Parts: sequence; structure tokens; C-alpha cells
Amino acid sequence: MSLVANKAVEEVYPNYRQYIVSRSGFAGIQRYAQTWAGDNSTSWKSLKFNIPVILGLGLSGVANQGCDIGGFYGEVPEPELFVRWVQNGIFQPRFSIHSCNNDNTVTEPWMYPSYTKYIREAIKLRYKLVPYMYSLV
Repeated sequence: MSLVANKAVEEVYPNYRQYIVSRSGFAGIQRYAQTWAGDNSTSWKSLKFNIPVILGLGLSGVANQGCDIGGFYGEVPEPELFVRWVQNGIFQPRFSIHSCNNDNTVTEPWMYPSYTKYIREAIKLRYKLVPYMYSLV
């Protein structure tokens, strides 16, 4: 599926670099698409679990991936959990704060005014690392 999507984008936009994001795939997905570790919950357990999943994917050759920073579903994450998730996530090739909380809100950095400085510092470091990550991908 990722190969077909890649070829379709290449055909329609021949002078642009293709960039496919795919929810799942078979062996070889790393050649054509970026993926993520699935819809995770907004919990410390999920943050802890995502670390070996992401490392395992990388060791298996699927290095261009990450997780939903802050958790995708569940209660709005407590401020420290969100900060720690951002601090971890800045080192993942896919950095996406992406959620659908149980109360129909989405998690955003400005939800935590007293913690925004820590989130900002982490994201600034991420921007410094982006050229290196881009070259590696």
C-alpha cells in the first residue's frame, strides 16, 4: 500500500519529494512511509511502553516513526506527564502532538501555562536537531 501511494504521489507531483504517512504496513514499509506506534493512552504506563516499542521498531529497520505525544485517547494528561512526553518525543523522527481526549478536547502545549517554558525549551531543542534527523531519514 505504501509503495502504491508513493508511486501515485510521484506520478502526480514528479518534481517533489514524496512523503507518505501510513498507519501500518508490511516488511519494507520503512522504504516508503513514516509510521507511528499506534493510538496510545494518556498515561505514564503508555509513555513507558512506547519507549521500547519505538526502539524496537528502529532496531528492526523502521526508524522513521514515533508516537502520539501526550497520548491519543483518555483523560487530558496531567502537566508533568505531558512535559515528560514532549521531552521524550523530541528525539523521535515523528513528533506529533495528536489526541482525542475523553472530554472532546485535544491536548495542546498552551493548556499548561505554568509548564509552557519547559515545553518550549524541548521544542526549541527539537528544531536544532531537525537537520540531523532529516539527513538520517
